[in-house]
Amino acid sequence: MTLSLTTLTDALAADPGLVDQVSAGKLRQGLAAAAELNRVLIEMIDQTGVNDDGVISPEDMQAISDALWLDENAQPWREFWLAHGNDSGDVETGFHLLQNDGGTLLFRGRAFVDTVADGIYHYGFRIEDGRYANEDGNDNEAIADVAGWLNYFLNGRSVIWGGAGADSLGSGKYDGAFAAARSETFFAGAGDDGIWADKGDDLVFAGEGQDRAGGGTGADTLEGEAGNDTLSGDEEDDLLRGGAGADALYGGDGLDRLEGGTEGDVLNGGTGRDWLSGEAGNDTLAGAEGGDHLTGGAGADAFQLWEKRAQADVLHFALGDSGLTRATIDRVEGFQKGVDKIDLRAFGAMELADLDYTGGGQASCYYDGRHLRIDADGDRTTDMIVEFAWIDELRVRDFLFA
Repeated sequence: MTLSLTTLTDALAADPGLVDQVSAGKLRQGLAAAAELNRVLIEMIDQTGVNDDGVISPEDMQAISDALWLDENAQPWREFWLAHGNDSGDVETGFHLLQNDGGTLLFRGRAFVDTVADGIYHYGFRIEDGRYANEDGNDNEAIADVAGWLNYFLNGRSVIWGGAGADSLGSGKYDGAFAAARSETFFAGAGDDGIWADKGDDLVFAGEGQDRAGGGTGADTLEGEAGNDTLSGDEEDDLLRGGAGADALYGGDGLDRLEGGTEGDVLNGGTGRDWLSGEAGNDTLAGAEGGDHLTGGAGADAFQLWEKRAQADVLHFALGDSGLTRATIDRVEGFQKGVDKIDLRAFGAMELADLDYTGGGQASCYYDGRHLRIDADGDRTTDMIVEFAWIDELRVRDFLFA
């Protein structure tokens, strides 16, 4: 794929502050320098192969800097410094013709020209303790921030990188010229992180640690990954996956999908018609408001269907989802007869019997006033039990059969 950074120079050319404050000739020269910096950067990206996976990381920015400094007499190194220019004395050259000259656009809450573009165009500088050095030796921007900014202009997706410690990651204001950048990808990394997305359809990878993440507005995907995480979808239609660990997932508004993961998770759908899947472990599933679909999966799960206004929730069961002993069976509270449904279609042809199994090879189930007992293969032996609290009887209308 041919790489391009024309979106970066196009945004520089359209910055209202530069257009208003900088003469046409000076703007033209500064944009030419930016285009040359883009060309050298793409050459180094191709040479190092750092974008072969479609994402630029802080380590990739280090690799680009190292490659340029490998030979200080090589043509790319000389071309970089000539295009970058300087503002020493009374003479400005290269990109410095545009820096600190009135740019007004904001990118993730930072000055686009003077911070974001300038930070990207430090790709050829030495790096000390994770930050680029300025011409005077002082610190410039962190390579993690620069890598995230560059991803948008190179790959079309704004990225926010965390580190090995306990990070607090958030977004910032994007002017309309960068509206597409509001859909961000967060890589939090290790540590107990806080990740707070904002507008846009965001993608969050929380990494290792006991993380807390919120999706904000937009259709977000939150991946808890390793550790005991707390994920909140907030507004719109979100996908939350707990991953490894005992996680707490809250869908919030919208039509959400919650997937617990490997251990005992807590899933709360919030408002809207949500899909909750506990997966492995002893999970607690609460659909909350709205007609929800709930699947416990393996483990002794607890279903809480209490709602202010009864709506049609559906409980999905398959063989192996619940056990036979008090310690291994699933439990259901708040089931509304004639409203909620018990979906047994995964068992194939099944019928509701009266206080005993049908037998003769016919799969059947019956309710004894507290427990739903299921014979999955018609041998008149109980294969699975589900307990229902405060339900005296269940009728055919309460089931979905194949």
